Amino acid sequence: METIKWPSDDEHRAHLEKYQINPSRAMFTIILSIMVDVFGFTMVMPLLPAIAKELGASDLTYGLIISSNAVMILIFGPIWGKLSDKYGRKPILIISQAGTGVAFLLLAFSNSLYILLAGRMLDGIFGDNPVFKSKNKDFSEINFFNSSCASTFSLILELCLRINAFARWL
Repeated sequence: METIKWPSDDEHRAHLEKYQINPSRAMFTIILSIMVDVFGFTMVMPLLPAIAKELGASDLTYGLIISSNAVMILIFGPIWGKLSDKYGRKPILIISQAGTGVAFLLLAFSNSLYILLAGRMLDGIFGDNPVFKSKNKDFSEINFFNSSCASTFSLILELCLRINAFARWL
């Protein structure tokens, strides 16, 4: 089994300075991207059964529509990871967010099951991108990442879910 050698804090700071990475700005970008995905997921999922039934979907078809997103994430996650290693995190992150936006528009204006399925698949292709995780690892300091980053993301996720639930209650 291969052991991962983490850089020291000084080496990591030098890396951040070399590429002029501002950890605060990068963290804001990552959190904003995650919020878009979480809000999109939590707003689409409660409405999807009614939309699918209205378009004439059977229970099996509805299950396929739901699972198509996860299958696309499984297939395209490693591909996005390789592309981000080759071309950099920022361009892939921008493409991912643009693709997620197009997928949400496709879902919003879907008038057939095929378009609904295509929207869910497109969201799976571009959404839940591993670039979020790798970009976070790139800019965060080792001690910060280990201690508070996971709890920050958990807090943001919980906050997104609560805001979405409150907005639907209104």
